[in-house]
Amino acid sequence: MQTIDAGTRAVLAMRFPDWHIWRSRDGRGREADWNATRRRKLRGAPPGIAARVTAPDADGLRGLLEQQRAAEAARQAAA
Repeated sequence: MQTIDAGTRAVLAMRFPDWHIWRSRDGRGREADWNATRRRKLRGAPPGIAARVTAPDADGLRGLLEQQRAAEAARQAAA
């Protein structure tokens, strides 16, 4: 399981280089949710642009990161 998770984290990290991908742990020390935090600080980010996203699984996290990428692209296009 850990090898699969490490591979999945590596793939997500390559697809989303502006984010730090990691797994949180539950009260017993077992890996829990999938998380991503931005590698750079946000200043005055509009609604919809998050500094951190969390999902229960890797596919959910991938979807959230793709949503963030789309929101950032829309923000840049509007500027």
